[in-house]
Amino acid sequence: MPITKRIATKWRDSASLIILAKNGNTKDFGCDYRVLLFNRAEKSTFYPNSAVFPGGVHEKGDASPLWLSYIKSFGQKTNLNLFQCNSPRPAIFTNQLNGQIQREFSLRITAVRETFEETGILLCKKHFSGVKELSNNYSHSFEDFDRPFWQHLVHKDHTQFFTLCKVLEVIPDLWSLFEWTAWLTPATFKKRFETGFYLVAMENIPDVILE
Repeated sequence: MPITKRIATKWRDSASLIILAKNGNTKDFGCDYRVLLFNRAEKSTFYPNSAVFPGGVHEKGDASPLWLSYIKSFGQKTNLNLFQCNSPRPAIFTNQLNGQIQREFSLRITAVRETFEETGILLCKKHFSGVKELSNNYSHSFEDFDRPFWQHLVHKDHTQFFTLCKVLEVIPDLWSLFEWTAWLTPATFKKRFETGFYLVAMENIPDVILE
């Protein structure tokens, strides 16, 4: 096996979300927005005691065709033009395996799912009024349910995130997430990830519940 192939199999794909929330208190912070970071646990196997953005591993269930069927049931189109990007893109944003939905959808689902699991912030949509709304509006967090209970379930089984969305009758707000960049863990680390980073803007600072 060529060395490039041997190296390529040593990392896992993941997604991370950079949340920017409006904040009018420019006197204290010097800008009109806040950025969400949280500290990893001391016993974490990857970057312990580090300030990080929410995110995690891209799981098989995030790429299930069930997601597209569910999104379409809300009357929402699944046209990839909604995620149009004219700049050169890292391969992680476009890779797709047989039987899986497009990465434009699945990697965003990973970012939203992991953000909910780690912070209790559920970025979702209950209804749609057109493509313009989806592409231009701030994202919002849905909080009126037992978030710690569902965070625990999703942590134990990532497919429970699909169940959660069906129970709440919502779909993940994939259309407010904008591709930013990708980062590969240096080869000196035993655990390596290629991470796709997304940006999302929120009109209000969300209520965070760390798992």
